Amino acid sequence: MKPTLTPALVRAARGLLGWSQPDLAAKSGVAVRTISRLESSDDAASSKVSSALHSAFSNSGIRFVAKYDDGGNLESYGVMRVSGSDTASEP
Repeated sequence: MKPTLTPALVRAARGLLGWSQPDLAAKSGVAVRTISRLESSDDAASSKVSSALHSAFSNSGIRFVAKYDDGGNLESYGVMRVSGSDTASEP
C-alpha cells in the first residue's frame, strides 16, 4: 500500500535524492508551484499528485517504509533510498 504523501515525506524524499523542487517537477510532471504549495501546507497530496510523485521517487530508488507499533497498528511512514540505484542522485 502506498502512503499518502505528506509534506514531510516529500521533503524527506527530495532531500535523500538531493533534488530541488524544479528537479522533482521535471521528473514527476507536477508543476513546481504545486510541489511548493504541498510542501508548505499541512495537507496531504491529492491522489493524482501523489501518484505522479510516487512514480518519480520510486524510479529513482526511493521507498516509503511503514512503521508499526507492538499491536500491529500503523504508526508512521519513513523514507529510505535503495542502495545501488544509479539514477538516484541525477535530477
